[in-house]
Amino acid sequence: MLTTTPERWKILFHEPNSIRTVVSSVVGIMSRAEFQLKNLKKEDNTEHIYLCIDITDMSRVCCVSARLAVDEHCNIPEDLSFVLDLKEMLTALKCMQPRYTVEIGGKIGGHKIDIRGFDVSDRARDTTITMGTRIAEETNFKPPIFEYKIQVEIDLNMLKANLNNGKAINSELLKFQVKTEEKNEQKKCITIFTCEGNSTIQDTMRCITEKDPSDGSIRVKECLDISSYEDLDEDGLETVYEGTFSSANLHHFVNALPGPPKSKLIANIKKKMPLCLTYLIGDEVNCSYIKLLLAPRNVDEEEVDEPMEEFEE
Repeated sequence: MLTTTPERWKILFHEPNSIRTVVSSVVGIMSRAEFQLKNLKKEDNTEHIYLCIDITDMSRVCCVSARLAVDEHCNIPEDLSFVLDLKEMLTALKCMQPRYTVEIGGKIGGHKIDIRGFDVSDRARDTTITMGTRIAEETNFKPPIFEYKIQVEIDLNMLKANLNNGKAINSELLKFQVKTEEKNEQKKCITIFTCEGNSTIQDTMRCITEKDPSDGSIRVKECLDISSYEDLDEDGLETVYEGTFSSANLHHFVNALPGPPKSKLIANIKKKMPLCLTYLIGDEVNCSYIKLLLAPRNVDEEEVDEPMEEFEE
């Protein structure tokens, strides 16, 4: 009696750094993650297949979500998902050459996932790593959708340096402040990142603000005109935001992100609410991103993190 080979599915990423960045951003939070393939809308309203992760640490104070547009796909069944060990998967992706296309696939209904790298212009060599699927952990908690009134552009390399230097001085906390001043119908702003440990490290960014007339939200953008801040006195500014966060998860997340040419993070902030950091992958049309939600530290009550599930909006 003849038996037929079970049909295989596969997804392809032509740029290996994109999938590697996604895995690197979550490997410090949990040991394994569930990957889901979803048909979502892009910025131009066309539908597209995305590889998605929504993972939360066991204390539910840190959540990472990622949406990565798939470049090519074949035989994707409805509601396809698989669970992999993140350290093993990251090791597999590090085996890939920078010029490789990364293919992830397996048999429909199977328990093995193949991660293969190959050069589309030179098929003389390829690399394949086969991994066994795992049992899902209870880490797919999704926090409420928050409405933020302030959006801040953050220099990624500056934040990396601050957190790395903070680790060197045994700093466990990062304080994030936004202060503004309005003079002559021009609103100036500074953002301050402070790590306190054996010593104190403070990084300050001079910014400009834009107000959305439709909803009153504020967008804080980096300012390159340094001369316009000669008369800006930090002590006389109004503090519109201040939050303190555990630096460990921030450190894992930020250091997983590549630097130039993309060197900006988008932070959405609101007093006593989780910090939301978003890093865009590729062009804006594809809407690929990695997003971190981090609960603030309650420094008035023995420095305890607030669980994400306790926040309601």
